Parts: sequence; C-alpha cells; structure tokens
Amino acid sequence: MFATKKMMACFMAVTLLLSACSANKNGEAGAGGSTASGGKEKVEITFAESIPSKERTAVLKQLIDDFQAKNPDIKVNFESNPVEQAREKLIAMATAKNLPDVFEVSNSWIGPLAVNNALEDLEPYVDKFANRTDFTDSAMALGKSYGDKLYWIPYGTYGIAVYYNKKMFADAGLQPPATTEDFYNAAKALTNPANNQYGYSFRGGVYGFTHALLWMMGATGVNSLFDENGKSLLDSPQAVEALSKYASLYIDKLVPADSLNWSYKETVEAFTTGVTAMLIQSNEVVAISKEKMGDNFGTAMLPLGPSGKQFDTSGQNGYAIASTSKHKEAAAKLLEYLMSAEPNLKFTKFSGFTPVLKSIQDDPAFSDGPIKVYKDQMNSSDIEYANLPTYLPEWSEFITQFSTSEVQKLILKQQTAEQTAKNLADFLNEAMDKWNKK
Repeated sequence: MFATKKMMACFMAVTLLLSACSANKNGEAGAGGSTASGGKEKVEITFAESIPSKERTAVLKQLIDDFQAKNPDIKVNFESNPVEQAREKLIAMATAKNLPDVFEVSNSWIGPLAVNNALEDLEPYVDKFANRTDFTDSAMALGKSYGDKLYWIPYGTYGIAVYYNKKMFADAGLQPPATTEDFYNAAKALTNPANNQYGYSFRGGVYGFTHALLWMMGATGVNSLFDENGKSLLDSPQAVEALSKYASLYIDKLVPADSLNWSYKETVEAFTTGVTAMLIQSNEVVAISKEKMGDNFGTAMLPLGPSGKQFDTSGQNGYAIASTSKHKEAAAKLLEYLMSAEPNLKFTKFSGFTPVLKSIQDDPAFSDGPIKVYKDQMNSSDIEYANLPTYLPEWSEFITQFSTSEVQKLILKQQTAEQTAKNLADFLNEAMDKWNKK
C-alpha cells in the first residue's frame, strides 16, 4: 500500500513537471518570446510602406492596428521607406535576403525583385482568400505582369483618361473622342490660335512618351513593346504610322508651341484655365478640375487605336510578400485583411485609387460623376493596363530622357518618324539583349 502511494506521488510529480515544460514551451515564460491571450505563441511580422505621408501613414497604421486587434496571435511591426529611396532599399534588402514580410511595391520594381527570387508567388494564398472572386480580372492580370506569376496584388489602380471642356465641345457640336483618329479631328476642330485656344494639352517634356505609347500600342494591338522573339515593336509599320500621327498634333499646331517642354503641371493648368480643350491625365485631376472649372468638364475613356484596343500606361502600386519570410501564413493573413472590402474601401477612398474589388466599386466615391470613367475603363474589354518593361535597368533612362529627346527631335522636324522609331527600338533591343544575357 505504501509502495503504491509512493508510485502515485512520483507519477503526479512527473505529470506536473511535464505540464510545466509544456507551459514553458507554449506559455508566456517560453524561450520563443511573447504569447497571445489563450496561450498561443505570438508571431511577429514586419509591414513596410513605400509612399509615406503623415495622413496616409496614419490610415495604414490604423488598419494594421485593427488587424492586430482581430488577430492577437500576430504582432505587426510597421516600417516606412521614403518613396525616393524605397526602390533601391528594397532591392538591396532582397539581395541581403532580409526583406520585410509584407511590403508596398510599385509595378516597376517587380522585375528587379523577382529576378532575385525575392518575391513569393501569391496565387496559392490568394486562391484561399474568402473574397477571391471579388477581385477584378484586371487586378489579377496586373499582378501577373512579370513571369506570369502573381508576385504582387494592386490595392487599387491609378489610371489615365480623357478630360474635355464641355462648352468647347458643345459649341463645336462634338462628342468625346472614341478613337485616336477622332481625337486628332477633335483637336483640329477645337483649335483657334486667335483666341489662344488649342485642341490638346500636349506633354512634350519628361514622361511625355507614355502618351505617345497610347497611339503606338493602340495601333499594334499588342500589350507589350516586344514581339514573341524579344524584338521591339516600336519600329513596326503600324507603330511608325501611329507615332507620326501623334507627332502631327504638335507639328500641325493643334497644341500650344511651348508644350514642347510641358510636364504634368503645365498640361493640367492649360486645361483647367481654358487654353486647351482636351487633356489626358490621372484620377486626382477630377478634384482639381472641379475646383477650377465647376461642372464645365467631362471625362471619357482612352481613345482606341486602329487595332480596336488601348493600353493604359500609368504606373500601379500594391502589396507583395517576401519569399524569405519565415511567417508566410501570417503575412498572407495580413494581406487578406488589407485586401478585404472594408479596409480596402477606407484606403482607396483616402488615396484616390480605383478599387480592384468589385463589391466596393459602386461606392459613390468611385461611381458618381467624372471619376466613374476610371471604374468603367478598368472593366472594359478593349482597354488593358500596359505591360511595360519596367524591369529593364535602362527603362528609367529610356522613359524620362531618351524617349523625350527623340520625340522632341521628331516634332521639331529634325528627324523622321521612321528614324525616331528606329532609335527607340534600337535602345530597347540593346537593353533587352543585356537583360537576356544576365
């Protein structure tokens, strides 16, 4: 009997010891650090934004706090990367294999990050999202723009569309242009130099070539600047003809002479002050136009090219997950929360992006008045977001300096459209050759 009691005492002691060890492994005294209420070990992940501002950061931080309140087993450390340094910093972190778990990216950063195998393919995770069917097809296509893998998810889209002066169009008996040919004809009909009135706010300065690409890609009908053999399409017969037509807007004096060097600011000012009848610009110009023009402006979808297609050349932003993350399931859970209807609506309303979730696109903030064009354009089968080779190291030089200089030579009649197109194509071919040899 005594022996039995002694054995029972030993058994209970061992049981208590094992329980203590278990508590040490999974409870607050464990070697791994903190635990959530209920005894579940807390996972720590890092989220990094790349376009910080006081107001925007506050919105994101509130969303992160809301996520943590709903998921007490996940702690999210918040980091900010200044936009001027974000791309280079993230690429350096990718090389060092210490990227944040979840981070904000521009579509132009995907190539350099993906080539270093730094990005997780999100498709297996997104396919399990409760709201997977709520994503627009265009959002998924954007996310797969490099290597046909879902390396990132746009949290909203930034678009460009046509703005037009209602009174000028009404006085001329014109409708908003549906094609690039209509656009040229409207610009011609609306130009009256004696009254300092011109058809279009021509962007001849930095990034102006993104507008020339509307004409060129709309002519080829191909959502790429390269053919299946990796050769540039910019010197194809269709592209050359389209470039010549685009340049004729300036050469035929349907735009102000000083627009040779215009950038964003000048094009918007010329339109909102009544100097030009048409403008091609982005979402935020709706608010600017309302302030300066009242109801005397309208918006229309981008004009289709001869191919019957068009390609929006604006840049996009979204979220990615690092392939080196040690807590991918937690990172995916945060991504799912940020891309769910209520948080995404709050963020896109603040930032001015058009939502990529179908369930919130009908919110008045995106579906009433001139801003509605961006939603309509996103869901149009004729207009796609342009798949530009932003991954090429030389792309920045091409789109800001080289192409600007080449188009200026063309519109100043210093070289032909054929020579301009050849120079543009040669630059990209050489850049692509270097890329393929890496």
